[in-house]
This record gives sequence, structure tokens and C-alpha cells, in this order.
Amino acid sequence: MVCKNKKWKSEVEKKKKTQKVNTIKLIKKIDNYNIYLNEDSKYMFYLSDKLISEENYEKLLHINTSKIESRMDNKTIYNRYEPTPYKALIKLFDEYKAGIEDHFVDFGSGKARFAFLVNFLFDSACTSVEICEDFHKMALTNKKNYRPRNPASKERLFFVNCPAEKYQVSGFENKFYFFNPFALSIFISVVNNIYRSVEERPREVDIILYYPS
Repeated sequence: MVCKNKKWKSEVEKKKKTQKVNTIKLIKKIDNYNIYLNEDSKYMFYLSDKLISEENYEKLLHINTSKIESRMDNKTIYNRYEPTPYKALIKLFDEYKAGIEDHFVDFGSGKARFAFLVNFLFDSACTSVEICEDFHKMALTNKKNYRPRNPASKERLFFVNCPAEKYQVSGFENKFYFFNPFALSIFISVVNNIYRSVEERPREVDIILYYPS
């Protein structure tokens, strides 16, 4: 079985957007939430002028990804569902920038927290690859409820229900995220698939690991 995201059509060829970095500027107001870039280009999220807590990120994005759960399919070679903390992701993206031209792939995506946040911050595309059907369905529900800064960017989120090592990497995908990756053999298979894709379509790619075990 080969899984591939066939829906993505590059919007970069139609229109490229340049992200602006400003000092202490309000970049979006949603409900009672204010999102700023500070003078060091750090993202700062406020609720009623107070920095928001971890659980309030869920309310900001209108998604539900917080609950840590054991796998429902008893596949021991894959780790349990545990989302990357929002604070860790915000710290990452204070230093690591992306844009509308980038397409992330999150392997072992669970309920797709990573995808919604990168889409919210950068308008980037993201394909979430998850083997567990229950988590995949939860991610699809989250997509229905998700409220992006740019409504059009929601169409750049894709969800694939298949094993990570069976996912066929496309030539437009250039950033690959792993949180607490699977068994070593599976991780090697996925990385080899990325290498093969780069050989077929040369490009610069990034592999991002958080909490590699």
C-alpha cells in the first residue's frame, strides 16, 4: 500500500507572500485573543492582555488535542499519543521561520496540533500522517472546528490515515516533523523515503525532531 497526498496544488506559483517582521505589532485579534510580534520577532499570545496558558491555545485555535492517550490499536512499535507542548512549539517557531511556500509533513500526527499551529502562524501547508484511525478521525473533527487567521489557509491542511513508512513523500513537501519518533526501524524507513524523494526532485529539506527517544 502506498499513501500519497494528491490534493495539494502549489499556490506559490500563483502568488507569493512576504512575511513582515514588525516591532510590538498586533497581527491578529480573534475573540478576546490578541496575537503580537514583539521587538525580537517572538510570537506572543495574549488573552485580555495576559499571556495565555497552554489550555487557552486550544480555545484560540478551536481544537481539542490536549488529552494524552494510549494507542487504541495496540501497535507497540508506535508510541502513545502525546502532543508537543504549545510552549515548546512557540519557542521553536520564534527561531525557525516558515511561510506559505512551505509544506510540512507531520509523521505520527495524532490529533494534528502541530499542523494547526504552523498553519495558524505561517499559512503553511501541512500533511498529517497518522496510522491510528481514531486519532485520524479526531484530527478531521478538529479541522472542521479550526479557526485560522487566514480562512483560505485551512484548505492547505491535509490528513492521511496510513503507516508513516508507507507514506510516499511528494516533491513539494520540504519540512518533516517528528515528535518522539516511532521504533528505529520505522524512523529509518521514513527518512529513506525522504531521501529518495530528494533524489527524484532535488530541493532543500528540513527534518525536525522533538524529544527523539
